[in-house]
Order: sequence, then structure tokens, then C-alpha cells
Amino acid sequence: MKIYNAGPFFNEAQREMNRMITDAFRMHDHDVFAPLEQDAVKIDSPEQAAKVFAMNMDRIDLCELMIAHIDWLLPEDDEVRVVKPTSTTRADETPWRGKFKSPPLNIPDPGTVYEMGYAYHANIDVVGFSVYEDKPLNLMLTQGCQGFVQGWDTLCILAEALTMKPLSKCSSIHEWKGKQT
Repeated sequence: MKIYNAGPFFNEAQREMNRMITDAFRMHDHDVFAPLEQDAVKIDSPEQAAKVFAMNMDRIDLCELMIAHIDWLLPEDDEVRVVKPTSTTRADETPWRGKFKSPPLNIPDPGTVYEMGYAYHANIDVVGFSVYEDKPLNLMLTQGCQGFVQGWDTLCILAEALTMKPLSKCSSIHEWKGKQT
């Protein structure tokens, strides 16, 4: 199955989770596209940003399924870059306003949320994923997903189950766990 691995990769914790998700699906012979592996981390010009954006949108169009890791995974005291857009500057011209230290955050990555909406509009199945098993889920994120998995073990079960039964044939996430709903 062709899978697009959507998720943040701005710090080492995020990059490691992104690699683990990719590996979990590749272990079951899924064809996974992971933007992290495509040099997308080193964007240093508006032209390069446009190229990476177009490539990612093209890869979403080619996938059969998107796995969307929505956890931001920002460790305590990690620095966050913040921009202050103005009405007269384009996004690619906006200077960085600064950095601040933050407590641990658990908010969806805005880029991942954008990719989820794009895939939903393109009629591509989206499975949301959070490592937190008891995390409250946002209505707009869950309703746009074919399924939503919480916890690493459940994601690994899904990766294996998709080799035997296409997502469209599963009535719910509980079916992937072998439970009836």
C-alpha cells in the first residue's frame, strides 16, 4: 500500500518518531513516502520551500493512505521559533520574531493538519495517530479521518493489519484490533 507519513520533524524527538512510524509500515512491505527523508528539513529559500511543498502535495495525491502523526512532541525547555506576519509581507518574506522557551506541548502540528485536510478533500483515506492513549481528540481532526489510533502498539497492529485487509474494508479502528463494534 502507498502511504504518506505526515507529521512534524522539527526536533530530534519528532524526527525519531517519524522514522519509527515509517519503519513500522515498511516492515510490512508498505511503500512509505516520508518528507523527512527528502531533504525537506533544510529549506533555505522561498524557491526551495515552493518546490518541497509541490513535491509533498504530489506525493499525497499518489498515496492510498495518509498516516498523520498529530503530536507536536516538544520537550521541556525546547526553543520555538515564532513569526509575526503583517498584512504587507508574504509568508516567505516574514522575518523571525524570536524564540521562547516552552513547557511540554501537545498540540497538532499545523503542517500535518494542512496535509490531513488536503488528503481528505482529495478523497484519500487518513488515519490519525497520537502516541498518547488517553489524549482528548479534536472533532475536526477525528471527523476527517477514516480512523484514529492512539498508542504505539495500536499503530503497529494497524501496519500489519493493512497487509491483510484494505482500510476501506474495515468498519472501524476496533476491527483492526480484532474487536467487533
